[in-house]
Amino acid sequence: VVTNGGNHGMNLALAATTRAGDRILTGDLTYGLIQPVAAMLGLRLEGVASDSQGIMPEAVEAACRTSNVRALYCIPTLNNPTTTVMPEARRRAIAEIAERHDLVIVEDDIFALLLESPPPLIYGFAPDRTYCITSLSKTLAPGLRVGYLGAPAHAVERLTATVRATCMMA
Repeated sequence: VVTNGGNHGMNLALAATTRAGDRILTGDLTYGLIQPVAAMLGLRLEGVASDSQGIMPEAVEAACRTSNVRALYCIPTLNNPTTTVMPEARRRAIAEIAERHDLVIVEDDIFALLLESPPPLIYGFAPDRTYCITSLSKTLAPGLRVGYLGAPAHAVERLTATVRATCMMA
C-alpha cells in the first residue's frame, strides 16, 4: 500500500490492528513519534528490554505472558535512536513469539536501504501478522513523502480505503 511517508504507514498499521486501550510493546529506546501516534489512537505503550542486538525476545515473551498485549512496534534494522541491527535468529524468535501469542508486528524498516546487506525482514517469517513500513524520506530525500506499507493480504483492501480516507492518495 502506498502511503504518505513512513509515519502515515505507522498510523495506518496501528489504526487497522488495534483499538483504544490496547497495549503496544516497543523497545525501551525507540522512535519518538510512536508516542503521539499511540496517544491519538488511545494505545498504551510499554517498553521492553533491549541489548546490543535490539529488542530481546525473552522480554517480549514475558510481556505477552503477564498481560494482554496486542502489537509490537519495532525497528530491527538500524533502530532509531540506538542504531542496533537485530540478527536473523532474533527476528525469527520474535516472529515465533508473535505466532504463539497472536501478536501483531509493526516492523519499521525505514533505514534498511542504508545497509549493503540487511538481515531478512521479520515480515518474511510472519507475513500473516506483520505490517512492514518503509519510506523514501530518510534514505533518499527528506521532503519526498512517499512510503510503503507491506501488509497481510487480508488487510490490503481496508488499508487502501483508509489511505483514501486520510489523505485521498499518496
